[in-house]
Amino acid sequence: MAFSIKRKGYLFITIAMAELSMLAIVSEIGAKNIGAVQLLLFTFLIATITSLILVLYMKRTPQLKALLMDKRSLSILAIAGILNYAGAQLFLTLGVLGTNPVVVSIVLKLWPIFLAIMIPFTLKTKIGAPQLAALLIAFAGVYIMLTSGSLVSVNSQELPYIGFLVISAICTAASNVMIKGQNHDIYGEVFLFNFASLITVAILALLFGSPITLSMNTPSLLSILFLGVITYSTGALLFFYTLKVLDPLIAANASYSTPFLTMVFSCLILGTQFKAYYLYALALILGGLFIQNRYSKMAPKYIGAKHRTKLPFYDVTGAFIENTHPHIEPHIRGNGRVLAAKLKASDYTGIENKDKHSCFVFTNKEPPESVRREELRFIEEILAPEQDEIVVMAAGNVTSVEQALNEHA
Repeated sequence: MAFSIKRKGYLFITIAMAELSMLAIVSEIGAKNIGAVQLLLFTFLIATITSLILVLYMKRTPQLKALLMDKRSLSILAIAGILNYAGAQLFLTLGVLGTNPVVVSIVLKLWPIFLAIMIPFTLKTKIGAPQLAALLIAFAGVYIMLTSGSLVSVNSQELPYIGFLVISAICTAASNVMIKGQNHDIYGEVFLFNFASLITVAILALLFGSPITLSMNTPSLLSILFLGVITYSTGALLFFYTLKVLDPLIAANASYSTPFLTMVFSCLILGTQFKAYYLYALALILGGLFIQNRYSKMAPKYIGAKHRTKLPFYDVTGAFIENTHPHIEPHIRGNGRVLAAKLKASDYTGIENKDKHSCFVFTNKEPPESVRREELRFIEEILAPEQDEIVVMAAGNVTSVEQALNEHA
């Protein structure tokens, strides 16, 4: 039985979180043996090779070429990749030098909250109070777990290093917003992220004269292979798929489960003691995830319209990120959008001129062959139209899409 788009998104983020929970353990093992810069250099080398192999295996070469030819998206996604991979890691490395691991872990987990603050201004979609509350509840669970329920004291000497950690969290949030806002094949995007990060780390290694050696022990080699093949390649594909298809706060909130899973793996692998208060933390994290799922399962309301709209618009772009049909893919490539509006079937007068606004207009009742059945099911699931309602959608430049929907709605 084939997975629906929504179920696939939840399955992928679950696997990605299980993999990311191993990140701290694996990174620590590798960095202790060969150093942070050399670990990152070889990690991104392996990740670049792995992600390129995936592009070739999945026959996504045409989509990668389209990305490389789109100068605007190429520059945005290259910056996003550097921020998400090399940038966040660099400021993390600086931050850990002057504070303790508990403070580091807490500050880094602020990134989903920064993401929620950025979304209305960048993606132009509405964030509800319950969604933000869900993030704060899950963050409280993480805080309890990492601090054993006590307050964390910070002295003035630690503040500059905490600043570096805040920048690292902002880098992660900003990069995810940029990635969500650009629509290209995710296989090509992950390859670009790894390649850009490889070049960045290589430049840093040359500037700081970091010694590079091919001699390493088995734990270091296994760490590099795990990070390169799993974390920054296949795991990244799973995470970014969910980020693009579902509400981005679902993927962000799910990241709060990684400290708990890290604790579990640490107990199983390293033999650390499992504490009773972990269960209280888990309850808060699961509560936050439940609330987030409830209030993020509907299509996000679009709030960026430049002109007054007759009906609310919803952003359903995520439903089409795997669609490569020439009627759909060229219209949403780059920063194109698919917006939707629900209206009474009796008020719908039909689509007279599909090309009038240089965008592709269609409905859920008369779908073109370019729209797949699972995409329509997903759209109807996240919009929940009434029996007497019809969903009108338009794909293309956001200004043209707004004009087309205003005319048909």
